[in-house]
Amino acid sequence: MNRRQAKSWLRTYMSPSVPRSARSSPSTTQRRPHTHSDWDNDGRESPLLRSVLRPGEVSPSVVRQDGLQDNGRRVKVVVSESGTVEPAAAAAANRESSSTPAMGIGRITTSELSEAIRVVRGRAAEEPPGPATRRDDSGYGAFWSNEVRGLKGIMFKEIHVLLVVVPLGYLAYWLGWGAKWVFLLNFIALVPLAALLGFVTEELAEHTGEIIGGLLNATFGNAVELILTIQSLRKGLLTVVKGTLLGSILSNLLLVLGMSFFAAGVFYKESEFNVQGASSNTTLLLLSSLGLAVPMVFHLQEGVHSEAVLEVSRISACVLFTVYIMFLLFQLVTHIHLFQNEEEEEDKTATLSTDHTMTEPVVDEGLPIDEMPHVSLWTSIVMLLLVTIFVSISSEYLVGSIEAVTKAWDVPQMFIGVVLLPIAGNAAEHWTAVSVAVRNKLDLTIGVAAGSSTQIALFVVPFAVLMGWALGQPMSMDFKPLETTILFIAVLIVMAVVADGRSNWLEGMMLMAAYLLVAIVLWFSPINGDDGLLEMAFD
Repeated sequence: MNRRQAKSWLRTYMSPSVPRSARSSPSTTQRRPHTHSDWDNDGRESPLLRSVLRPGEVSPSVVRQDGLQDNGRRVKVVVSESGTVEPAAAAAANRESSSTPAMGIGRITTSELSEAIRVVRGRAAEEPPGPATRRDDSGYGAFWSNEVRGLKGIMFKEIHVLLVVVPLGYLAYWLGWGAKWVFLLNFIALVPLAALLGFVTEELAEHTGEIIGGLLNATFGNAVELILTIQSLRKGLLTVVKGTLLGSILSNLLLVLGMSFFAAGVFYKESEFNVQGASSNTTLLLLSSLGLAVPMVFHLQEGVHSEAVLEVSRISACVLFTVYIMFLLFQLVTHIHLFQNEEEEEDKTATLSTDHTMTEPVVDEGLPIDEMPHVSLWTSIVMLLLVTIFVSISSEYLVGSIEAVTKAWDVPQMFIGVVLLPIAGNAAEHWTAVSVAVRNKLDLTIGVAAGSSTQIALFVVPFAVLMGWALGQPMSMDFKPLETTILFIAVLIVMAVVADGRSNWLEGMMLMAAYLLVAIVLWFSPINGDDGLLEMAFD
């Protein structure tokens, strides 16, 4: 595909008058809308389509806007084996009578669309006319040029301006600027690093299949929490570990979901979402609350020692981790349709409505062009490793300064763990959830908020217990009664809010108020670690 073909194709594809194509998950093929200009007068596909698409593949969601023959109505069409266009209803009737599958017009894959975008962006000036002066879009030069442009597309985002703070945080530690500056600078540095880690993970997931991509997002989506957990366990800050994990769950459930519902309610009187996927996440969170409550209640019995609580916690961690693996199988393989929004379901079987038009360049899941894959697979892997190293260093310096900061500022360790650290680690997710909620896409919001909480409760918490076991730290699932009660009530509130599959601004305000109450209680909580070690409850 040369640049001129790509520009012409993209101009048609991205036209605001073109109806929105059926949406699919990032790893599935893209179903492209077609306009009347894409077709020859005899009803056959144009040479441009034949040069870009692959004829002969079934594409059930092709949409044709034929202003001459259908008075501007958008009708779903298919292409027969002979190449002529016919309405989908007629094609279905023919299939029922002849039992012969019709041929589709073809599909455009994510990689092919990305190639077209890269070709267009690859030249600053128009391509000179004539075959003699035309440049080839293949070769190592074009590859590295695309890689450089892709890196610029990833790095040149507003939130990444804060990356300048990363070396300052390192200098504060190396030059001995004091615990306050080390904590503050590395706290700020984690915000862009966490965002960059999320972007790189998404880039890598785009190059893999749906299952592998889902596993990558599930693992590295909470990489900051995992790294903070390991660094805190190494220093014996068990209070911070428990506070960080609890805070990540609560901030996603109450703060992020509340802000998203409120933001959506400002622009829309009422919003709808897929209640089945949301209920699956909240039910698993209720199970995880039971997993945290069991060691706590078990410790209340007379004659029960901390060693027994640790054994119960480790066994419970293995059970919850097994449940998490089963949930991934449920979400990514056997019941993937439950986690797709209703519009995706309708797009697979129904024609798009006449008033559903594209208002911005949309490629996949309603996302802008800039969110298509920018870099190659190996570049994504290298970037993922480098960003993970930087996150590990910043987390180590941040955790190492917590004890001095709590004494200097008289702030409870639990407040730092529950309220402050999750803000740094989840800032990018918070912004993403709220921004898509403003566009009335609450299924994506719930997938970010409730999905992240589920991953932390069923994956990161058991990981922390087992990692503490490996490091010789008495990390248990024996959260204190206050924390366990807060988590249990928060899950019940969220379950009640999402039960009807609708949201409004009042429900969002209620969730934010609940989070504020939790922060106030933890600010006045006297619970602190002693010399970095957790004071075991009830001892």
